[in-house]
Amino acid sequence: MPESKSQGEQALKDTINNTMGFYPEFSIITYKKFTVFNKFKMLAAYFPVRRILREFKPDIVFLRNVVLTRAAMKTNTPFIYESHNSLMHNTSSFLNGYWSNHILRCSKSPLMRKFVVISEALGQFWIVKGMPEELVLAVHDGFDPKSFESPLTSEDARAKLELPLDKRIVLYIGSLYKDREIDKIIELASKFDQTRFIIVGGNPGDVELYANLARETGVENIEFKGRVNHIETPDYMYAADILLMTWSKQVKTINYCSPLKMFEYMAAGRVIVGHGFDTIREVLTDGVDAYLSNPDIEEELEEKLRIAIDSDSSEIGERARQKAFSQYSWQNRAALIFDSLPSQST
Repeated sequence: MPESKSQGEQALKDTINNTMGFYPEFSIITYKKFTVFNKFKMLAAYFPVRRILREFKPDIVFLRNVVLTRAAMKTNTPFIYESHNSLMHNTSSFLNGYWSNHILRCSKSPLMRKFVVISEALGQFWIVKGMPEELVLAVHDGFDPKSFESPLTSEDARAKLELPLDKRIVLYIGSLYKDREIDKIIELASKFDQTRFIIVGGNPGDVELYANLARETGVENIEFKGRVNHIETPDYMYAADILLMTWSKQVKTINYCSPLKMFEYMAAGRVIVGHGFDTIREVLTDGVDAYLSNPDIEEELEEKLRIAIDSDSSEIGERARQKAFSQYSWQNRAALIFDSLPSQST
């Protein structure tokens, strides 16, 4: 093996280890994507993946890029396709229509063994579009149980992260994109001045923007930590009393999504307070394993948060943790998918 390739693969392993805390129990094959002025990224993987399929002749291939279904069809390789969106192309209505029609045509081929979607709502969308119901399997996303099997106490996590021991802590982990409406979290923090709000995530520009906004509006009980490695996020969750799970209707996939954050929040065993969009309610139940507000009633989120802060809701978090481990690990998800395949695929 040429030294440069070996070094490249080792760098990939090091990055995964440093970010995730472990290396997966399978090999990773890399390939070069050739783009034209950094465009046509969806198409760039077609030829190298087609070559890999011809070389390895897998029993089945799991795909997320719709273009690669052509590579599977071309090499007579059975495939599972997983959809996370109602769109097959996010920026071009023409290409979205073209690839949507393509995936529906693929469903007529015996090579397509399953069409996996990440929520019941998304499954219904594709069934209405013409995807055969017997091909559609709705399975939500999940989490890695190894990262959460040995939870820290709140005190130990706070000591590790140098966070105050004498304050209620409300934690938000995630992106700080404009459609997340972080300004409303700042406004929410202003109404709970005895509670510490901690925001983890976001690129440096967004962190600076919202930290400045908090200072300008006199909100002193909120702190922006910026982006941390994924391996560090469980400690922040353990340090919190309440995990805040908010979005806005401006999030393009909000009607069909299955946020990874939700399952990690559940696994942490802390109380979840958030917006109860329809796909969130496919997993969590208000008052049972989370406090979910009506996204159309802005003041209701404040009411749910106040209930969580003012009461001992530890059993709410524990129910969510039990549900996560019993239903939503990646291992459970993989088993559901493979158990659903026709006998000739397994």
